[in-house]
Amino acid sequence: MEARTITAILGSPRRRGNTDTLAMEFLKGTAERGSDHRLIVPADLGISPCDGNSLCLKDGNCIIRDGMNEIYEQVLNSPYLLIATPVYFMGPPGSLKVFIDRFQAVWARGAILKTFDPDSAQRRAKHKAFAIVTAAAEEEPAMYRPTISIIKAFLNVTGFDYAGEIIATRLDEPGDALKREDLLRRAREAGGQFVS
Repeated sequence: MEARTITAILGSPRRRGNTDTLAMEFLKGTAERGSDHRLIVPADLGISPCDGNSLCLKDGNCIIRDGMNEIYEQVLNSPYLLIATPVYFMGPPGSLKVFIDRFQAVWARGAILKTFDPDSAQRRAKHKAFAIVTAAAEEEPAMYRPTISIIKAFLNVTGFDYAGEIIATRLDEPGDALKREDLLRRAREAGGQFVS
């Protein structure tokens, strides 16, 4: 994978809504700096939830055959990661949470098997992540903090340095982000800064 490729995980099950709008603006900002991107949409993957059988503790791979083992490598090998998600009941949508939970196999590589070091300073220097979180509610940190905590836990397991976030509130209707020039500009500028 090229050093300037961003893997964007679009956590909303609704395509082209507020979360996707801000993520695309962010990616426009990265493209202006010469980066390209690939998209992962958990809601479109048809993946199964973690079944908790812990067989991944043997070799760091999941025994559920639905394509996740290939996705682990795509994510881990990407130098830049964007996670964009709405807030549903103070957390990410179920499809994104299922996706994150399936990284139990990668956790096994780091915590049990010691075949992967997510805390390596060398890795963290070369792997950065950014989060975009959208919510309908007003600016209420208690409503979105659990989502940020889940994202940070995921990044700690996968060995990405948390480079920043945009928390976008008061986005109730699907097209609300398009009406917020301040948010669109902020997302685009953040994307450019992220890969600078």
